[in-house]
Amino acid sequence: MTCPRPLRAALSTALVTTLALICACTGIPPPLPAAVAPQGATPADLLLLNGRVHTMDAQRSVVTAVAIRGERIVAVGDDLSVEPLRGPATRVIDLMGKLVLPGFHDAHAHPVSGGLDMNGCALDDGRTLDRLLGLVRACLAEH
Repeated sequence: MTCPRPLRAALSTALVTTLALICACTGIPPPLPAAVAPQGATPADLLLLNGRVHTMDAQRSVVTAVAIRGERIVAVGDDLSVEPLRGPATRVIDLMGKLVLPGFHDAHAHPVSGGLDMNGCALDDGRTLDRLLGLVRACLAEH
């Protein structure tokens, strides 16, 4: 068995759109086991293992593994439950306990305003007063 169709569809839409990997947080509930992938199933293209995967389902499930084939999530669960989906060409990523969150990310640009921004001083990296002053000095010298 694989994960239930509604869960798989929701995860496919969200997780395959992008897998936002960030540092693991404390206080995350322990992973929930999932149904074991069927023996002889077509191998996954990608296995994400040893993570903390928030499925965002109604039960707020947290699992440790995701199996992806093409553009579809074919299984979620613990590492052992997706292991039968490992094939000789399957890419495996050890998440080393990091967090996977489903999300939609809009990667687009506004060329006109982006171009205009390039004419000014880039102060985005000014996280300290000294760094900010250095950026302003460099910008003044350049312009």
